[in-house]
Amino acid sequence: MENATLVTTAADQLANKTDRWLFICAELVLAMFVVFAMRWLIHRHERLIEEHRMDQKEHTAQLTTLFVDCNSTREKLAVVIDRNTLALNETTGVIRELRAKV
Repeated sequence: MENATLVTTAADQLANKTDRWLFICAELVLAMFVVFAMRWLIHRHERLIEEHRMDQKEHTAQLTTLFVDCNSTREKLAVVIDRNTLALNETTGVIRELRAKV
């Protein structure tokens, strides 16, 4: 911050000399602003990349959990379908026997 004050003071003194120095000082101030803005943007970009990586890891973990739950549910459903098929076959056999008796 002290360097910026020194630069600003020097720029102000040089600006009092001529218009050419005023233009040079204006360019210097503009260059300082551009450097500051670029540093801020680069820092922000790096933070966004890190946030994206963290979100991606979290998303992957959630998907893994979802697929594990889905596989578990699919296995349970397969067992239920097998049991229902066996029960249906048994009831079909019983119905055929009853019809044959009648």
